[in-house]
Amino acid sequence: MKNLVLAGGGTAGHVKPMLALAERLQSERLPSERLTLGKLQSASKIRVHFIGTREGLEAQLVPAAGYPLHVIPKTPLVRHPSKSWFTLPFQVGEAIQICQATFEKLQPAAVIGFGGYVALPAYFAAKRLGIPIIIHEQNAIPGLANKAAKKWAKRVCVTFPNTKLRDDQILTGLPFTSAFQSAIASVTYPPHSITNATTTDVETSSAATATSTTDTLVNTTSTDTEYTAATAIASTSTTTAITNIAINTATTAISATDTLANTASTKTATIAATNTDTAGTSTAINTKADNTYNKTILVSGGSLGAQSINQVVAAAAQTMPDQIRIIHITGRGKSAAVLESVPRALIERQQYQVLEFTDDMLSLYQSADLVIARAGAGMVSEITGLGIPTLFVPLGHGNGEQLYNAQTAVNAGGAWLVKDADFTPEYVAQRIFPLLNDTKQLIEMSHALKKIAIADGTDRLWQIVKDITAGTSPALVETDQSAGSKQNITTSQSLQASNTGDLQ
Repeated sequence: MKNLVLAGGGTAGHVKPMLALAERLQSERLPSERLTLGKLQSASKIRVHFIGTREGLEAQLVPAAGYPLHVIPKTPLVRHPSKSWFTLPFQVGEAIQICQATFEKLQPAAVIGFGGYVALPAYFAAKRLGIPIIIHEQNAIPGLANKAAKKWAKRVCVTFPNTKLRDDQILTGLPFTSAFQSAIASVTYPPHSITNATTTDVETSSAATATSTTDTLVNTTSTDTEYTAATAIASTSTTTAITNIAINTATTAISATDTLANTASTKTATIAATNTDTAGTSTAINTKADNTYNKTILVSGGSLGAQSINQVVAAAAQTMPDQIRIIHITGRGKSAAVLESVPRALIERQQYQVLEFTDDMLSLYQSADLVIARAGAGMVSEITGLGIPTLFVPLGHGNGEQLYNAQTAVNAGGAWLVKDADFTPEYVAQRIFPLLNDTKQLIEMSHALKKIAIADGTDRLWQIVKDITAGTSPALVETDQSAGSKQNITTSQSLQASNTGDLQ
């Protein structure tokens, strides 16, 4: 048995790629060095471990996926002068010691870091112990941790071609789960019909009671934006929180079937939610939406939501054409303000659907003709892979990485970009709503995205892990681990011509 350590976390954008790689690693084997009668032993199984914090999303998602999580103190790397600078060296030192003790016990064949404050102590500890380091940088502008450790790494991998981290870096793209890779392989645009597309919804009441349900997606068409008939996703989730679309209450379950008339085909989506109240009972209400919506806009501000996007899109709903439907993922705790702003009639007939969070983005991507979103690395990579035309509204603060994350997609002609300050209800009403009538342009944009998509990021990264660890000695003692370059963005589409100049 060989151990591999993945280090990173904080948000879903960091955790999901690590889990995707872990899924692949766990199904593979690494070559062994030990000789038996002059021959190599059979390849070793892989056991994947994670380094993370109690505060990050990894504390929920990693154990839920069945992997051991080794916890270190949270040591955020503050970019600007702050009182925390005085205590940071001590916090980092403690985290390094914990990582070092963990690595001495696990004797990992490699440490694979995905950046962020979680990865830095792991990099230091691995360097001290002579453990091979592999870095994966998600964003177009590298973070501080990966910059600090790039000289120690055996390999440096990047998601975007415009990233500048090390001269010999390798373009791998972002790791995807096997299910998502299958979806990319079978994608067509515009979206077609889906049946039994079920989103797991867990509504947490004041007593913190939740019920998990099973997500199932089956596609009956020959090809689609999600799956062919031969593929299906089935997973159990206890982490999805949703505020549903027609009833704003923590004790009600909603099951909705939307039949959407499309010029190419009919799209049928079923969203089923089971919410448990404090008494442990649940109530199901079946509603049926109008069958007049032939275009769908998916809105997402990332795993944490985006208040400015929420406000703008909700306000733009006042002028939304009758044939358009909006599915709006607001972020946890951010749905109430949206529900108050959107006309009640749109909510009641499910022309405007509000979700706080979902871990089944595939079924939502499935129905989308266009996406409005932030430009996190995960969102950009997923949208590009599936070929969904998108308006990116990058986050303005931080180190500006979101602007450059979207650069390749915008330059290819598959997406637009607008500054957060310029993203207004009038912009949506005058530019985005009319665009949905131009099917030819949307299809051209989809094709442009598919041409630049990297669908095999997991395969590329696995090959690098295998190459680096091929000469690494296996663990000496088996222990039970079951517990425990900034380029200017060119104007590719006339729609964003007035906005990109301000962002260069």
